[in-house]
Amino acid sequence: MKLAFSSNNGTTVSGHMGRAKGFVIVDVNENGIDSQTFVENKMDHGEHHHHHGHDNHDHGHHHSHAPIIDALRGVDAVFSKHIGPHLISELDQNKIKAYLIREEEISRAVAMFMSNQLEMETVSDCSHD
Repeated sequence: MKLAFSSNNGTTVSGHMGRAKGFVIVDVNENGIDSQTFVENKMDHGEHHHHHGHDNHDHGHHHSHAPIIDALRGVDAVFSKHIGPHLISELDQNKIKAYLIREEEISRAVAMFMSNQLEMETVSDCSHD
């Protein structure tokens, strides 16, 4: 199973997934960690907040998170402290589960996830108004 954590430094979970410098991708199995890599977030952060003046959920008129989705290809679940509703929608469309966590340290979060002790809140496209 591949897990991704938004991060600015490769060791701690960032506050906002879309603005993170990258993602720590951890490949785990029942015995532990197979591999861990850092993938750069190539999202154009200067354009990130431009929503064309729409406050509704017409997903055809918002910015695309394609660079983030591309970076997360093959990932089963993502973890962050905050994930915006448009990115949640795109993750859902790409069958990537999204979770909000409070844990700061990625290494601890992985260990807690593997022992079913990580406190996490599932977020999906259906959960926001």
